[in-house]
Amino acid sequence: LDIQDPLPDPEDIEPHIQDSLKSPRGPSQDHKDWKSFAILEETPADHHFLNQDYDIPHSDRAWIKRIAKEHAILASSLPDGIRVRAFEDRLDLIRVLIQGPDHTPYRNALFLFDFKLTSQFPSQPPIAFFHSWTGGVGRINPNLYEDGNVCLSLLNTWHGKDQTETWTPSSSILQLLISIQGLVLVPEPYYNEAGFEKFVGTKEAARNSELYNEKVYLLSLKTIQTLLNNPPAPFPKEVRHFYFVQGKLEQTVIEGLELIARSEAAAEVETEEDANVSNGAKNGDSEISPGSTMKRISKGALKMLKKHIDSLSLSLEE
Repeated sequence: LDIQDPLPDPEDIEPHIQDSLKSPRGPSQDHKDWKSFAILEETPADHHFLNQDYDIPHSDRAWIKRIAKEHAILASSLPDGIRVRAFEDRLDLIRVLIQGPDHTPYRNALFLFDFKLTSQFPSQPPIAFFHSWTGGVGRINPNLYEDGNVCLSLLNTWHGKDQTETWTPSSSILQLLISIQGLVLVPEPYYNEAGFEKFVGTKEAARNSELYNEKVYLLSLKTIQTLLNNPPAPFPKEVRHFYFVQGKLEQTVIEGLELIARSEAAAEVETEEDANVSNGAKNGDSEISPGSTMKRISKGALKMLKKHIDSLSLSLEE
């Protein structure tokens, strides 16, 4: 995926910067509890980079001007599914909430990222931190580590296939966020592991990918529960709007119950040998909800799925 997002010329954007910062635009993004971009007064106390020095001199007008441009682009051009918050007290920090795309095992989960823009920005990319809520049971994606490290070519933390994937001074924060949503949170994240793309098409890799998706799906459900129990600042209203007003929690519970029913029905009619071969297209694929990716789940994962869905159902009733 080649993402091109050149920065506009200064004369094209400067007259509109302040309006853009105060009035985020975009279809279905203007609800007061679901704004795509906003600048808040104070940085959340748990921002990963808050305790690092604010090393940007107030006299660095070029840096401040570039940040204003980045903010204006984010205010006008963010796709639905990405929410960004900047902060008046720390212009070098942003916090981002990214929605897991449909047709992936990340569907309906929200993922939290912190970024720091150093004094070398935009010559150097932002520094990223991913808030992992997997409880030490493993990564939710090959590119997203439990210690918060984010491996991505645009961050210069992952070796891309060609130079167009690396950060340059003309790269933008918008480009970076779209890359995370589109290149990391993918339908088959198993193949994001370095060197694994060469195994695409083999039976063994297909089975491994299915099992990996099972794990990712369960960890995504765990992430949803964590968000509901402890919504991160400054996004409590956004989390509630997404899961209760937009109905994403109910959708997640219904799809989970349907997945349980399909998996149990299939286990009753197929032999033990068939059950160990694949969780692919059998028995009720037509009942899969639009946007969902999970067709069946293995016996080993079924117990954990029931536990997660029971927990989310209780949250739905509150």
